[in-house]
Amino acid sequence: EWTEDTIRALVDEHGVTSRKQLQREHSGAYYAARTRYPDLLDELLPVKARTPSNWTEETIRALVDEQGITSRTQLQRESLGANVRPRMRQDVHDQAASVT
Repeated sequence: EWTEDTIRALVDEHGVTSRKQLQREHSGAYYAARTRYPDLLDELLPVKARTPSNWTEETIRALVDEQGITSRTQLQRESLGANVRPRMRQDVHDQAASVT
């Protein structure tokens, strides 16, 4: 039976660094922690905040102009990171597609 102490020991002994790793490698301990001790997961393996994208509409427009990008496919292929932001801003994609 999983207790807070046994889950703590497992995380420490096996060097578990993420919830995904715990779920993948020790699913029973993960399930017990998630259902019985949710605060324990927050303590041992806090959810990491996502890093916001550095891409802005202006930097994407500059990239399109500088590299002569003429299509959405080319933008996706050559600058995958820049493509993340435009998914939310369809007009930037449309501009990239209309540059000829």
